[in-house]
Amino acid sequence: MANIGRKGAWAATVGVALLLAFAVVPALSGAASAASVTSASADPAHQWAYGGEGWSNNTVVLGNATITWDGMFGWVVIFTVTPTAPGVWMLEEQRTVGITISSTFSSPMR
Repeated sequence: MANIGRKGAWAATVGVALLLAFAVVPALSGAASAASVTSASADPAHQWAYGGEGWSNNTVVLGNATITWDGMFGWVVIFTVTPTAPGVWMLEEQRTVGITISSTFSSPMR
C-alpha cells in the first residue's frame, strides 16, 4: 500500500471539501418550476409537480496536484390533493432525488 503522507491526506481532504462545496451546494440552489400534472383517472384529485437540477464541472490545481470533478443533482416533488369529504382533503407527497458525483485526483509520485 502506498504511503500518501501528510500532504496527500491534506490534499484529499481539501478535494472532498471542494467537491461538496462546488458540486452539491450550487445544485441545491437550482431553480424550481411548477407544472400541473393531469390525472388519467376520473377522480377529483389535483396534482402539482415541482423540480430542479444543478451541476458543477470544475478543475482545481494546487501546486503540482490536480483535482477534477463532475457533479449533478436533480429533484422532483409531486403533491396530490384529494377531497375525501366536504371540507376535508387528503394530501399526498411523492419525492425523488438523484445525485451523481465523479472526481479524479492526480499528482506526480515522489
